[in-house]
Amino acid sequence: MMARMFLLICCLTGVVARAEGTTPAPPPDPLFDEKPAPELGWSGSARVGLDSEHTRQVELGLDFPLERELLASFEAGRSVSTSEDGLVDTSSFGLELTAAPDSDLEGGVRYDYFGNTEEIRTHELTPSVTVRTDDWELTASPGLRLVVTVVDRPLIGDTITRSHLSYSVGGRARYLGWSPVFAGAFGTRYLYSRAIREDRLERSARIGAISQTAFTVVSGILDWNYGLSAGLELDAGSVELSASTSRTFVSKADALAFALAGEVALSDDWALGPEVGRYLPEGSPPSTFGALSVVYSW
Repeated sequence: MMARMFLLICCLTGVVARAEGTTPAPPPDPLFDEKPAPELGWSGSARVGLDSEHTRQVELGLDFPLERELLASFEAGRSVSTSEDGLVDTSSFGLELTAAPDSDLEGGVRYDYFGNTEEIRTHELTPSVTVRTDDWELTASPGLRLVVTVVDRPLIGDTITRSHLSYSVGGRARYLGWSPVFAGAFGTRYLYSRAIREDRLERSARIGAISQTAFTVVSGILDWNYGLSAGLELDAGSVELSASTSRTFVSKADALAFALAGEVALSDDWALGPEVGRYLPEGSPPSTFGALSVVYSW
């Protein structure tokens, strides 16, 4: 209503001015004047990670524009960890499309794959919507995930696949009104189509019906994850501290995680992203992790 009254007053003012022989330019209207879209560029990244349990991770990423306001992101990685029965080797890749990135209203959709084709694989689809104001950044991200395990049946001599479908409701809120300080909260809650009993999962792994890789991956899927974060924007980058709590779906074991991440701009084209943290799972020894990423933009 106020915007309509404002436009009406502008029109009446223009009529009076034309009657007096002058035609002033209409004042700008912030509600309707479109801001020019930022120019999207290309960037490539490489990330390596290691923890005290000898888990090793390598990931490569590429961001590239498809149109002026449409950005595509592709990531591929590999993770190798040790267990009582040997190595657990998994691969991952993700593809994301983001419309109007860094604008007041941003939308996107992401697909993630994790696991390996012979033993276990997970497929996850996550749309998202982000709204930005002068002080707030709010994101809603519901999701759909399918976990597929390959089960051996030695008495019959064949294998079958079992699927577990889950839905998720996630979101993130960040407050930017204390510049250069920012703070936020994030969380995701998963809803599964049926229960996965821990005793049956352990028995399947013990008799070899499922692999150790499948057992490790399924045991690690989460029931929920919530956290808080705070950080500081600097001239040459940023630093952020986060703390989160989570619960696994199968064993119902809780865990705490603390992480300190930074971003350092080395030049207009190069940036470094160091990260260190501590993971404290219930019923298991704690572990320390670290990672370093390198980003080149052009």
